[in-house]
Amino acid sequence: MADTVKPILISAVDLGVRVIQASNEAKVFKKEWDVVKIKVQKLLELLEKALTASSNLCEFPTRHIISIAEAVLQKSLAVVDKCTPKLRNRVLTIIRVSTSQKMLVRLERSIINVSWLLNVSTPSHDGKHEQLTGLPPFAIRDPTLFLIYELMAILYTGTLDDDACETARSLRSMASDNPRCAEIMIRNGLCSVFVKILKQGSMRVQAEVACVTSVLVASFPESQDLFAQHDVIQLLLSLLTSKLEEDSWHMKAMAAKALRELAKGNSSICKGITNSKRFLRFADLLEIQDREVRLNSLMVLIEITSVAEMDSSLRRHSAFKCKSPVFKAIVNQFHKLIEENGDTVLLIPYITLIGNLARSVRASDTSMIEQMVKLLGHRDPEVLREAIVALTKFASPCNYLHIDHSRAIVEAGAARRLIELSSLGCEIRIPALELLICIAVHVPEKEQVMEVLECASKQPFE
Repeated sequence: MADTVKPILISAVDLGVRVIQASNEAKVFKKEWDVVKIKVQKLLELLEKALTASSNLCEFPTRHIISIAEAVLQKSLAVVDKCTPKLRNRVLTIIRVSTSQKMLVRLERSIINVSWLLNVSTPSHDGKHEQLTGLPPFAIRDPTLFLIYELMAILYTGTLDDDACETARSLRSMASDNPRCAEIMIRNGLCSVFVKILKQGSMRVQAEVACVTSVLVASFPESQDLFAQHDVIQLLLSLLTSKLEEDSWHMKAMAAKALRELAKGNSSICKGITNSKRFLRFADLLEIQDREVRLNSLMVLIEITSVAEMDSSLRRHSAFKCKSPVFKAIVNQFHKLIEENGDTVLLIPYITLIGNLARSVRASDTSMIEQMVKLLGHRDPEVLREAIVALTKFASPCNYLHIDHSRAIVEAGAARRLIELSSLGCEIRIPALELLICIAVHVPEKEQVMEVLECASKQPFE
């Protein structure tokens, strides 16, 4: 991050040089200022090293520490200037011996701070960092911020995958345990660190960073737009939709997991994903062998389509038209899972997804409704409930084609099965009755529906 931290380092170095020059000219308390000058020279050496290594420095810890050092140097310069020949006659009475002692303490603290920054930012050839004793002075008031800064700096400059992965896992643990930690990380520049990893890191480290991203956003949802501003959405899409290789599946699964949290309830991000050319690759992701990638990719689509239900402009996107590759892949996999009595864990999100897309289904395309009605005989209660909820979205007045879809539901034989379900527990009974009522309102000419509804009204409620 040389471009962002280099200017503040140059400013601090210039200030250190000015303090030394002024110390050389001091005529009052010269002995004390000679001692101060030694400390300033030590700090200046460290600042020059930091300037040389600026490309390795993590932005936010650097800004924080250098701003403290700059403030100390500014104060030193202001005091030593009063001891130069130009000003000494009118300020002799307000300069105390203790002032130089205070300067020494503050300078020593900045020396320790900058030493810590260089240590965590420039590891040795074996990737290890020198073990420093205790907290650096800047961190005494907020040890959490110190730990976060340390982990960010190590992750940013990590040369070994093992260290980077372990650091990412530490950040994930902190963020999942404490939302405040997640907020501190985001507000102190972790997005910028992640951008570097997602662009340049190994697949193993990228997977860990993507996983941390999902946890951070879940803990601190306000970070969604900040990640989007740093182009993290497109970087994750690139990882997810790049060439499908077996050794990259875990990375893709974690990228999808992060995209799911980023898309949740955020119309702008959902539009950014669907507008990307890479979105079409979701059609391929739904058909690959790796179960985790398929499931997490489904979850991304569920979040996007959930937002589209409430956002008409997103719902009108070509990605949700019946002829789009992604829509076709969803329908094909849904049919395949039902026909093969496939994996229930995968089937449930497909049911949810079809329900979310109910307003995009044409009246002439009754195959999805017919397959959904078949699921009303499924043994799994969660499959049953999701199928009922999905069918209700077809029959809901919010759906422009609700009358056509309601007729299709009845003609597929749903009515009798729904009355059977209305005798089960509340989790199934209530959604089943809601669907029955919906159908009865829209298809009153179907005597079968009215008969079923009359029977349902006689069912005892607990």
